[in-house]
Amino acid sequence: MASFFKRFRHSNNFKPDPNENRGPFPKPSEIAQPEPEVAAETSTPGTIQELLAMQHLQPCAYGPVAKADEGSGKVQEVLGLIAELSTSPLEDQQIALALIGRLEGLHQAVVQQFQQDPEANHRSISLWSIDSDRLLHARNMLANVDLG
Repeated sequence: MASFFKRFRHSNNFKPDPNENRGPFPKPSEIAQPEPEVAAETSTPGTIQELLAMQHLQPCAYGPVAKADEGSGKVQEVLGLIAELSTSPLEDQQIALALIGRLEGLHQAVVQQFQQDPEANHRSISLWSIDSDRLLHARNMLANVDLG
């Protein structure tokens, strides 16, 4: 273990390369970022009653469900169900928190398996741990969004 840490003491390379390919997923630099759209008419409520009424609108009224161009039939089916359901923003937040929690649990389980394997690649442990931490922060930030 000492030899592993010795490499980093004299190196300034503490962070993994974010563009390094970690498997079958695209590099962050290859993911196309859509241009934000600005509505021609803004719908800012004038009264509290209008604001409360806006919170009970159908999902398509406050934002379309993103369609995945690629993905399994399950992904397409779930996105179709989300588009059809009449969920509130609070319910959408709860669904998103559940999905992020599921991904976070997977990452934590993989890190634990790597830690128990004496021949595990330390770089892999580091990358999976960093992603697990990112998911934790994403879940915490989303949980702190006040929609109630």
